Amino acid sequence: MNFPAHFIWRRSKSLISLTKLPSKYKLACASRLLALGGYVYTNPPTFEAGAELSCLRTFSVLGPKVTKGSAQFFVLFGGSGGSKVEEVKFIAGSEELKNAGKFLSATDFKVVFPDDGPERLVRRGILYCDPTTKCTFVLYPPGSVQSVD
Repeated sequence: MNFPAHFIWRRSKSLISLTKLPSKYKLACASRLLALGGYVYTNPPTFEAGAELSCLRTFSVLGPKVTKGSAQFFVLFGGSGGSKVEEVKFIAGSEELKNAGKFLSATDFKVVFPDDGPERLVRRGILYCDPTTKCTFVLYPPGSVQSVD
C-alpha cells in the first residue's frame, strides 16, 4: 500500500493526525489503524477547532417572547451526575429577560460529572434573544470570567 504523506484517522469524533510522524512510520501506522477498524483519509476533512469548541458552549433555549435583548446569568450545575441545573441567577442585562432563569433551568446543558457526589459547578453565560429566532445561551470559557458582578 502506498499512502500520501497526510493521513487522518477518524474514530467517533476524535481526529488523530499522522502528519508529524516520520515518513518511515506512516505506512505502518496507517496499516495498523485500518486493522483496528479505523479510517485513513487521503484527503482529510478540515475543521476549525475554535468553531467546534464554540458550538459546545452554545445552547438553544426555548425562552420568553421578548422583542430583543441580552442578559448575563450564573448557572449552578449539580444533582445526579451534574446534568441538573440547580439554580440560575440574573447578573445584568435586559430587564425583560430577568425572569428567564426558568427557561435556562429547563435547558439540557449536557454537563457531565465523574460521579453522583456533592460537587457543584458554577458557570457564567449570556442569553441572546431575538423575536425572529430562538434564544441562545452561550457559556463563557471558565478562564475568561474575572469577576462575579
